[in-house]
Amino acid sequence: RVAQVMLPPEVESLHRVVHSMEVLKNSLLRDLEAPSISEVEARGLVRECARYFSGVATLEADVSRYKEMADEAEKPRKRSAGGAGVPSLGPVGPQRPLEPLVATEALPPPSGSGSSLGVGARGPALSARSFP
Repeated sequence: RVAQVMLPPEVESLHRVVHSMEVLKNSLLRDLEAPSISEVEARGLVRECARYFSGVATLEADVSRYKEMADEAEKPRKRSAGGAGVPSLGPVGPQRPLEPLVATEALPPPSGSGSSLGVGARGPALSARSFP
């Protein structure tokens, strides 16, 4: 439904952005699984995590906007089809929220104690297949 209100170049761009976000997430997960990281590496990881979360928030806002546009586009069609007495079926299937990357341990202190970082991820945070 969302893809129907998007222009073809916007759909292609969305797929590229989603793919880039998946690559960034997988890279962060791999880096965070390292047994120890230096202070400089930890700072870089913090920046990359912030970039990832910012990207996810932007995608969520964009999808929300396109959903609003899809809803607005449906209103005139329902009115012109005499849909006053026709019940709406609503969205098909449950809506799945994006799952953010979550660190299960804090970053090591600046002195570089060498503690390992674990990440809890229940699946891909973003999937191009989740955008119809």
